[in-house]
Amino acid sequence: MGSPRPRTAFISGHIEIAKEVFLEHYQSRLDTAVTAGDNFILSNAGGADSLALTYLFEHGVSPSRITVYIHTPPAHRQARRNETMRRIDELRTGPAAVENYQRQGLDAAVTRASDYDILWVRPEEETEALYGSKYRPGRVSGTEKNRLRLENEARQVDSS
Repeated sequence: MGSPRPRTAFISGHIEIAKEVFLEHYQSRLDTAVTAGDNFILSNAGGADSLALTYLFEHGVSPSRITVYIHTPPAHRQARRNETMRRIDELRTGPAAVENYQRQGLDAAVTRASDYDILWVRPEEETEALYGSKYRPGRVSGTEKNRLRLENEARQVDSS
């Protein structure tokens, strides 16, 4: 009897996240997945996605175990697109699922392609402190939308 096939983790997170906060909420779960030999899917977004990609490479994960889904940022983020894409392209040496997804389509596709999720949703009070006068009460982040969609699909969500 062969060993079980590796599972695939969808790594999802906020764009505005400090490395220390990323490590606090992702490191132990990433280490567990790396040790288990799991595969990883993430997008080409900045923040948690690019921090995760760097973390995986720094911890010896083969690029063949990482798939980066490419999405087209909304118009208001196009100015940052070139710098983020350059950094991601410098890091990414494994496969890329280039479908030119819009954000929500990408998240749904990644959900279908993965077995479980590693994510962290910033609490409302921390979000308010981070954004200050730009804070919008009741706004649901993309990461929170992922968590809610996954719960609705009764998937395993590895979050804290």
